[in-house]
Amino acid sequence: MNISHRRSPPLRRAWGEAALLAVALLSTQPACGPQCSVIQGEHDAFRAESVAKRSTGRGAHIRIGIPMHVITHPLDAAVARMKTASMDMPGLGDLAKYVPASKIGFKARKIQLTLDRDDAAKVAIDFDVTQGRKTLFGLSLSARAPITYTPSTGKMRFSIRADLFDKVQPRFDTDAVERLTDHLFDQLPSLARAFVPRGEVSRLAKRAVDLLAGSAYDLLRREVLSDMGELTSFSVNMPDVPISSMSLTSIGGLDGFVRLDTRLDLPVEHGLPDDDAELDAAMAALAHGQGTAGDLSETFEVSVSTEAVIALANWGFAKGKLPKTYDDKGLATQDGAFEVGAGWHSGDRPLKVNLWSMKTEGACLSMQAGALPSVDWKAGKLEVGVTQAMIEQFNGPLLLRALVEVTNITHGVFDFTKTISTKTELAVGGDTWKVALANAHLDGEVFRIRLKATSPNGKG
Repeated sequence: MNISHRRSPPLRRAWGEAALLAVALLSTQPACGPQCSVIQGEHDAFRAESVAKRSTGRGAHIRIGIPMHVITHPLDAAVARMKTASMDMPGLGDLAKYVPASKIGFKARKIQLTLDRDDAAKVAIDFDVTQGRKTLFGLSLSARAPITYTPSTGKMRFSIRADLFDKVQPRFDTDAVERLTDHLFDQLPSLARAFVPRGEVSRLAKRAVDLLAGSAYDLLRREVLSDMGELTSFSVNMPDVPISSMSLTSIGGLDGFVRLDTRLDLPVEHGLPDDDAELDAAMAALAHGQGTAGDLSETFEVSVSTEAVIALANWGFAKGKLPKTYDDKGLATQDGAFEVGAGWHSGDRPLKVNLWSMKTEGACLSMQAGALPSVDWKAGKLEVGVTQAMIEQFNGPLLLRALVEVTNITHGVFDFTKTISTKTELAVGGDTWKVALANAHLDGEVFRIRLKATSPNGKG
């Protein structure tokens, strides 16, 4: 994947000119012991704060939208494999002699899945109760599949198995008695209707439904569920980043999407809003415009709050996952004299790049530059740049200012977040979905990434 970044000419020139003067005057600068102590203290405090395991405020820090049918397609396949069970209608008494002798059948119609944050996956198997070709009413078996989350590995998982429905009380449609009454009454010969009042038919229909509630599960378990085993499973593996919690929520039913919310163990004050209109609109467009359960690929939407982007970058600097030292040409080097950190504060120049130098011979400095970042996806490239760049704070020898281009740092910050997103693995049933970057842009204070996910064996 090609990645490019745009430079900021005004800032580069300002720092470049100051660097030339600094080089000329460097030998005349006096030692700066007290000043260096102050700057070292500022540097150490920033680093400690940037990796502190705490997160203030509300909202998710990273959110992934996954088309619901990616998860439910294996459940649809499980429904297709389910057998049909049948039994005699119980509880009709003398009315049975007036009703054509035929068994009632139980045919699986669909499996519904509801994900309620980090509590449990609620699953229901809906059956049609039929007689001949007529559907009388529906019944449902409901169960809960515990969602497990392991913070040490960043893995969330749930498994939907047939044995979760052990000792489940069937739930019939609310109008089951009324619909069965209509069906039975319609089958009565006209002469029988004269001495079998509708009220009696209704009483016997209610009795039949009550008896079914006590026997239907045993029948379904024995003839339908016993050989099913695991119907499907879902797991997500996040890369090695500090995570405090993950949760799943289903949005919009079977035609909607699953929202995977992640909070980081990092100092993030402002997360993503609970109501994310941009994500909802993107997922709705995807659901109606592209991608079906049988496709080889699907599109996922990732939203990351900009404060989380910055927190991940500072964590990456501290853990050696991102270069944090640079030379006076703005190039990342292991022994560079200049160390960087990042910040984000709402305003005209929200991106803050902090710079410290404690290695410069005879002088120490700290500096903060502000800029407005721009993130675009053009011709298959992630282009990152800055505008309105300005040095906002400076502490140190007056002319020692030109060291690292803020564009270089900005590129690394957003690229690191993109890399984390593309390393996330999603497993549904026996398939592991691999993702690749398809688009990216900065939407106010949300970094939005579109991923193309591909199942290795082409199953949805």
